[in-house]
Formats: sequence, C-alpha cells, structure tokens
Amino acid sequence: MNQMVMTTFLLDEADANIRKLILDSIDRLTGQDYRGVRKFEFNRFDVSLDFENGEVTLTDDLTVGPAGEFTTSMQEFGAALRAPSQSSTR
Repeated sequence: MNQMVMTTFLLDEADANIRKLILDSIDRLTGQDYRGVRKFEFNRFDVSLDFENGEVTLTDDLTVGPAGEFTTSMQEFGAALRAPSQSSTR
C-alpha cells in the first residue's frame, strides 16, 4: 500500500467540500452503528468507507495496481481530513 496515494488525495483533490462530504458521512454513519460500505467517486480518486472493519481505502484512478491503493483506519483518515489543508499554500 502506498502512503503517497493519501498524500496526493489530501493535497490535490480533498477540497473543503469533499472533506465536509466525507466527514459528515463518517460522523453520521458511525453514530448510527452502520456496518456497510459507503463509496465516493471523485475526479481522480475513489474513497471507500468500510464501517464494519473501520477502514478507508483510497484508489487513485491514474495509477494501476497496488501502487494506486492505500488503506488506513477510519480514525486516521478522519484526522487527516480534519487537519488544515495545505493545497492553498501551493
């Protein structure tokens, strides 16, 4: 799994609206004890929230194979989304 996938997602695609959409889904469905999978498809990245296993998988559509996927805990992913965005400084 490639940590760079998450870094690229956070810098290049996760604008304020995308962050809010995903975080709202995490907060709402975690509070309901939801056990399914919620998927989002954005321009370059797909985000899969697996509530049963507490994991998030990011898939970079431009990178084929394992190098284009990254899986992390939902807690870590949520914390990364809540961190200040660095994209505005680039």
